[in-house]
Parts: sequence; C-alpha cells; structure tokens
Amino acid sequence: MYVKWIVCDVNKEKKKEFSNAQQMWEKIKFTPGFVGQMGGWNTKNSNQACIISIWKDKLASDYFMKKIHDEVYKESNQKQTYNTVDISYFDTIIDISGNENKLIKSLKTAKILRVADCLVKSDCQDNFEEVQKSVWNVGMKNAGGMLFGKFLKNKAIDNRYLVATFWDSQYSHVSYVQNYLPELKIKSKINEDLIQIDGKVIVLEKRWTIIPKES
Repeated sequence: MYVKWIVCDVNKEKKKEFSNAQQMWEKIKFTPGFVGQMGGWNTKNSNQACIISIWKDKLASDYFMKKIHDEVYKESNQKQTYNTVDISYFDTIIDISGNENKLIKSLKTAKILRVADCLVKSDCQDNFEEVQKSVWNVGMKNAGGMLFGKFLKNKAIDNRYLVATFWDSQYSHVSYVQNYLPELKIKSKINEDLIQIDGKVIVLEKRWTIIPKES
C-alpha cells in the first residue's frame, strides 16, 4: 500500500473551519484504489493537524491527485485555514499485527494514531528494519491496545521511515509508553541507528475518518 502523510500548522482561530473543510474530503471515498483516511490533532501541538491517507498503490494516488484532488481542495477552501503544510509519500515495507488483523477495521475503531517519523543512519538501515520486525512489532503487539500498524519507507528520502500505529484508546498508548517502551528502547538499541526521530500522538477526529463505501 501507498501512504500520504500530511501535517498542517493551522491558524488557531480557524481550527473549526479547518475541521469542517477536512470533512469535505468524504467525496474521495469513491475513488478507485482508495483504502482509507483519518486524522486529528497532535497532542504536543494542538494547532497541528495530522492526516494519513492510504491507497492501494501509487497509481491510485496519482490518479486521485490528477483527476479529483484539485476540485475538492478548491471547494473546501481549506487553503485559507492553515499556515503551512508538509506532504510526504511512503511505501509499505510490512504491516504490523495487533489486536486486529485488518487495516479497515482498525481505521473504523481507532481513537489514537501514533506516528514515529525516523531519519536513520545510512549504514544502519538494514538493522533498523530488522529490529522493527523482531523487537518493536512484537513488543507493541504484546502491550495490548495496538490495533494495527504500518512500517513505511519514504519515496524521496531513502533513509526516512514512518511507523504508524493505530490504538484503541489513549489509556492503552500511555500504558505502552510507561510499561513497555523503556525496555524496547534498550533491547532495540534504537539510538544507535537514528539520526533523529519526531514522534506524534494524534487524537483522532472521527468526522475526518473516510472509509470506502464498500468496506
């Protein structure tokens, strides 16, 4: 699957307008190859909106951008509600198993999206990928409350990765951070692989979640 990751710094006084405009993207659910979209506000920055959009493949995403995106964007007038937007694209390396075994069901029920945006040392990429599979994925599944996740690699920057996980509640994610994360950091020796990491915990806005009608 192909993922579009969007981060917007929103004008504080226009958050409601941004939210209303975000709901207008509901129209994209009929687009061929569209899998699902969700987003919300960053708990560390309440004026930062984060959206993850998931597509069957790059061809489906490209078709949407060429044929549908501009019309919805113009109609929503969303451009007037934010200061900056950062958009990046990722390919799926592996899915991360959790309490659910299907992405769509997770999108429907998740309350929290946790995203780790990682820049990895070039000579540590193989190890980083292996440790994600053997240590982090296992640890998150054992923690409970993690529904599903995706381990992704950036299209433009070879050593940039995204780990996106969907959680059933903020309580479950906090429990994971307190009770499992410290040990996983030690076991994975994560700091030896990383140049930097930007972590975001996003409280999802249910009204922003878009699922294809047939799902």
